[in-house]
Amino acid sequence: MEARLADHPCVGSLDSWERNYRYGERRRTFWPQIDHADLDVITFHLRRAGTVEIIPGRAIFSTGSGDWPDSRAIRAIDGSLVLSSGRLSVSRCQAEPKARSS
Repeated sequence: MEARLADHPCVGSLDSWERNYRYGERRRTFWPQIDHADLDVITFHLRRAGTVEIIPGRAIFSTGSGDWPDSRAIRAIDGSLVLSSGRLSVSRCQAEPKARSS
């Protein structure tokens, strides 16, 4: 899985990413309020190291969902890998332009 992520244009070298993995979840048919692990799906949440700066001061925000803001956004990527098919899905992909060779 990590080799596939390292080849993805939004990720690249894994040396600068915090990587979190867990199995996917599947709803039960007879007890839908209880989820159980889907062992065919691995979900991931990656956070780019060094993308958060904390600055002093006060801020007041309206209600809503999402992460608490910092002076610049946390660069994060979420996705999943389906083991049986090999399908890799990546969300919040913002590929950085590759350096040109001269």
